[in-house]
Amino acid sequence: MQQDIYYLGQICLFPYNFSPRNFIKCDGRLLSTQENTPLYSIIGTTYGGNGVLNFRIPKLSAVSDSEPPFHSVDYYICIEGPYPPRD
Repeated sequence: MQQDIYYLGQICLFPYNFSPRNFIKCDGRLLSTQENTPLYSIIGTTYGGNGVLNFRIPKLSAVSDSEPPFHSVDYYICIEGPYPPRD
């Protein structure tokens, strides 16, 4: 079985009521720069944070949070994986 490879910082839509492995929900939370150095090296303070102790991930929501079929679809950002290629 082939495993999908997701790049660090990649944002995906998933129809789950849980965060898939190596992903966190794009809910605008602050993350520690020390504990999440690889992700911070990619997105920096683009979405907020002080850049010394913390940085913010994007806050994204599906088209409609209350109407089917979008009531359980959310954006997630990959927090562990290979760096995206730069070529």
